[in-house]
Amino acid sequence: MSNFVDIYQLVMPRTRISSIESLRETIEKVETRVQTAGYSLDLEPAIQELYDACTASKWDEGIVRMMQCQLEIALIKKEMLQAQDWYERSLKLAEKKGLEQFVLSARCWKARTYINQGNLREGFLLAKEILTDAEKWNNQFYIANSKFYLGVVSQRYSVDDDALTYFKDVIKITRNNEHLKLEASTFYYLSELFLTRNEYASAEKNAIEYTKIQTILSKPSDILRGNIRLASILLETGKLEEVEALLSSISKSTDALYSDDKGTLLLCNAKLAAREKDFTEAKKLFAK
Repeated sequence: MSNFVDIYQLVMPRTRISSIESLRETIEKVETRVQTAGYSLDLEPAIQELYDACTASKWDEGIVRMMQCQLEIALIKKEMLQAQDWYERSLKLAEKKGLEQFVLSARCWKARTYINQGNLREGFLLAKEILTDAEKWNNQFYIANSKFYLGVVSQRYSVDDDALTYFKDVIKITRNNEHLKLEASTFYYLSELFLTRNEYASAEKNAIEYTKIQTILSKPSDILRGNIRLASILLETGKLEEVEALLSSISKSTDALYSDDKGTLLLCNAKLAAREKDFTEAKKLFAK
């Protein structure tokens, strides 16, 4: 895993991470990794090892932190009931022990869940509360996350100017703190925002920034997603040769595509065929 600490080197044999200070140091390394690059299943053995060690040491803060990591792994595995269970248990313990910053992180997950489920009003109001608390704690990571959620909801309600303000604030914070995954997500939403406003130069710039970061993070599916977004933008500006080259490259790696990106790729190919006046091919693709 270039550019990041090898996660399997983070967790030492349990006899060496039995002290709370050793546990804290190791957990902070894991959290630095995920705040930079996000969660992935290769983290699961390390997270389980740390959770077991924190439980054995009866270190409440560590248990809460690892519960919240377990939650994220459950989400990746699409185990939604398990994720909800980790959320409720981590929130209950954090509240019981007065671990306010970890109550904040649990609520941040709840805001994200609201938004993903389409409960935009609840997500927006909770993100506002999280922002207030994060600013009180001067927690830049959760300030950035809450502003990201506020930007997403504002964009969905077509309040573009508010969304743009929130997203620009997120970029400032993530640039200073190397929260690359969140920064990439923000660039992706910005590319969509500018695309819907027909501001193609800005849309193109943000799509390129998104793909650059995903290349650093070595995320093939997300790199392809960025290239599809870029192709969609370039189609609107008539840069057909560049679009054709991008789509040709993407077509060699379709197995790595996210399922919802496959439809977008098909639409791009259909639009390209129509622009090149290959109406028979365009009709066939649009019919799929």
